Amino acid sequence: MVLTLTAWAAITISLKKVLPTTSDLERGIAVPRFVFIICIYGNKMRSINEIMKRYILTFCAFVALFFASAQNDITQFLGIPIDGTKSELMSKIKKKGFKKTKFGDHTVLTGRFNDTDVNIDVVTNGDRAYRVMVWDSHPSNERMIKIRYNNLCYQLKNNDKYLSQEDWSIPDNEDISYEMKVNGKSYQAVFFQWPTEIGDSIIHDQTFANIMLRTLSGELSNLSEEDRHKEIEKVYLEKLSALSSNKRVWFNISEQEFDKYVIVMYYENVYNLNNGRDL
Repeated sequence: MVLTLTAWAAITISLKKVLPTTSDLERGIAVPRFVFIICIYGNKMRSINEIMKRYILTFCAFVALFFASAQNDITQFLGIPIDGTKSELMSKIKKKGFKKTKFGDHTVLTGRFNDTDVNIDVVTNGDRAYRVMVWDSHPSNERMIKIRYNNLCYQLKNNDKYLSQEDWSIPDNEDISYEMKVNGKSYQAVFFQWPTEIGDSIIHDQTFANIMLRTLSGELSNLSEEDRHKEIEKVYLEKLSALSSNKRVWFNISEQEFDKYVIVMYYENVYNLNNGRDL
């Protein structure tokens, strides 16, 4: 699931404060974790200096790409990155006030989460955790589960740590029991976590490298300053969209027994999935 640029239209970002203009790139730019200062002596610069400048700027761009590709900004649950082994992640979550308990044939964590009694488990791909599952300890009837589902949609939609492309709420007059049993309808909502400081740094590095290489190739040379800044904004939003789409948090309504339902939440680290690597 990749966010479209249209979905970002309502997001107000002061890009001029965080993004370099093309002229900034020509003078030199402070990039997260390192600073390169390029000195230009106007008309007195010799051709050899111009060549060296291009080499250095190209080097800066590739170093930025290296740093950006060397790390990932992954989904978090209760401030804990979803990574490592199952036992490691379960231990970290347990320290947040949850207790171990038996659930069927295996052990889960139980406790209060978002004012609800829940069970928590960790799903792995091989030995790496990629998903935290959170589901209600006590099933609810149709009316109550619809209220809880819509309330959760409202909470995440109005939480500045999350993004969403659409309204996932259920209409008041909808019979979810009928829709699920007869029409096979699934009720689920998908949200994305905003980038952390690490994510911001990755986005800046990727944007810097993209604009720098295109500037050196002359692709942006015929654009006005305003159009060049728009291009920087476009690249920035594309990188932001791509990164956030990998920080997926979603939930659905699951029927546990006849006309009894629970909400199941999934916090996913897609970087720990195979994503076709075994094909």
